[in-house]
Amino acid sequence: MRSPFILFIMLLLQVSCNYDIELEFPKSENTGVANCFFSSDSDWNIHLAYSTNISGVYSPANIEGAKVTIQENGAGLTDLTYAGSGKYTCLERPQTGQKYTVIINTPDGAMLTATDTLPVYPVISSIVIHPGTEQLSDIQSTAYVDSVYRFDLKLEDGDIQNLNYYLIRLYKWKIKFTRILLPADSLQSMEDDGYPTDLIEELKNIVGTEFNDLQPLMFEIGKYYLEKYKKDFIQYCEVSIDTNVRMNELIPVNIFANDPGFKGVSDNSFIIMGSDMYFKEAEYSLSLFSPVFGYLTGGSGQSQGFEWINYYDIAETWLELSTISYAGYQYYDTYIKQVLSKKNPFSEPVNTYSNIENGLGIFAGKQTLLKKIHSNY
Repeated sequence: MRSPFILFIMLLLQVSCNYDIELEFPKSENTGVANCFFSSDSDWNIHLAYSTNISGVYSPANIEGAKVTIQENGAGLTDLTYAGSGKYTCLERPQTGQKYTVIINTPDGAMLTATDTLPVYPVISSIVIHPGTEQLSDIQSTAYVDSVYRFDLKLEDGDIQNLNYYLIRLYKWKIKFTRILLPADSLQSMEDDGYPTDLIEELKNIVGTEFNDLQPLMFEIGKYYLEKYKKDFIQYCEVSIDTNVRMNELIPVNIFANDPGFKGVSDNSFIIMGSDMYFKEAEYSLSLFSPVFGYLTGGSGQSQGFEWINYYDIAETWLELSTISYAGYQYYDTYIKQVLSKKNPFSEPVNTYSNIENGLGIFAGKQTLLKKIHSNY
């Protein structure tokens, strides 16, 4: 027979184990966030939003109804108009070498300010290409790349009186053909150049047929032959190319440099450098390395964020060279450290640099040059 005391304890456990406890947490204040990289070839465009904490929604709330004013060298210049989605714009454009101040009055009474200067435009003196002859073993190891192109650049520092900073990216763009036609007289030329007889026989079936892409040819002459010979084969054809290159079609490619002073994030494919450390003269020589083939960092809509490009793809390489202000340099520098710290569970957290007084974000000058520097077609 059980003890009455044990039965009493069991009864207490049954009726007293559930309680609702209300905990009060201090309400965090949303901080205004302003972001703007301004340049002389774009209209003013500033994005405003409120910050969120880690328990909040992923997308921050845009700020509507703010008064946004731009001053040039301390004098009033223009007011920006709300264009939706947190963006404030106007048709005015910044001018090189001028100092700009943004003054933002938010609907909740806060005033955010920031000041920065627009740097000079970047200048490339010369580019020499060394395609596919370099190995990465002495530069940076990677599981995706065997050999690389080397690009020897000479850059001019257009403002040696001030400290200038640079951001560099490389992109690949797969050339788009709008018309491909193999003339009959090309077959004899290909045969004279040593193309296999069985490939010549396959090509006889498509002589005079127009294609709008290389892809259909894969089913006409066989994928193996196309992959092996298409870079040379296309030179025997009459072709038309879509020359309208769009930024969202440029695929960032991993970029490497053998200078230990360069800072970079391979996932975002850029390096930055500062003239106070590297530019002692008006001209500076620089070698960059990018894959001949391998995984490219993909954009939205691409499988798992990567796209494969191989040696036989017909593609162009584009260089994006930007001069950035010191504020922009600090932003990218801390951003790189923040990205790298996320890959190391034992590293200290890094806050991205902000130059917005009474808020967060970045307001910085940036001048960008986009130039095609190589094509394997």
